Amino acid sequence: MKKKSDFDLFFDFNFKDLNKTDFEKWFAAMAECVFGVDFELVKAGGKKGDKKSDGRRISTETVYQCYAPESPDKFANYAATKISDSFPAVLGFWPQMKEWVFIHNNEDGLPTSASDKLEELRKLYPSLTISTGSRRFLKDQLHDRLSLQQMADLYPKAAIDVEGVQMEHVRPLLKRIISERGKHFGSLEFGEIPDEAKVEFNHLSEASMTLPPSFIQF
Repeated sequence: MKKKSDFDLFFDFNFKDLNKTDFEKWFAAMAECVFGVDFELVKAGGKKGDKKSDGRRISTETVYQCYAPESPDKFANYAATKISDSFPAVLGFWPQMKEWVFIHNNEDGLPTSASDKLEELRKLYPSLTISTGSRRFLKDQLHDRLSLQQMADLYPKAAIDVEGVQMEHVRPLLKRIISERGKHFGSLEFGEIPDEAKVEFNHLSEASMTLPPSFIQF
């Protein structure tokens, strides 16, 4: 991976595929990178649990609460309940809180029940900023603010350099597979990988150099 935009696909994978605790960990990892020591992660444990917080930004007194169920249907049915569950308990844990952000994994937005609940809370607690964040927030405010090295650390699979792989790297592996074919395919014959001269004579592509003759039409 040479530039930040190369990691966009892996952001999309995580946003789409991660849920529950894995989503929370992903959010927290990005927030820790962006905010540094200003971000405080609260680990669940004891009677207080996670103190109704999946992370807190100290300087702004912002508390983040994640909700990322495994399906859109579950999100639609329970998002409002999840929001209600945080109040007023979160204020007991964080009496100086100035902003509460509901982070979720539903790109299509909030169901009306959840939106109504947020409006109710805004009227009950006018001194608080109560907001939500989903894909756009995670991408613009966290992911895109990571350094190239932080992205490589966060998405280790993306850091594998496949652009530098050449045919000479592939041929030994394929030869090894063919040499071991008898263990798995019995008497099935693939033949030998064509040599470079034959490939050049028949005007074949470089990819043909990794294929046995039975797969090539001369």
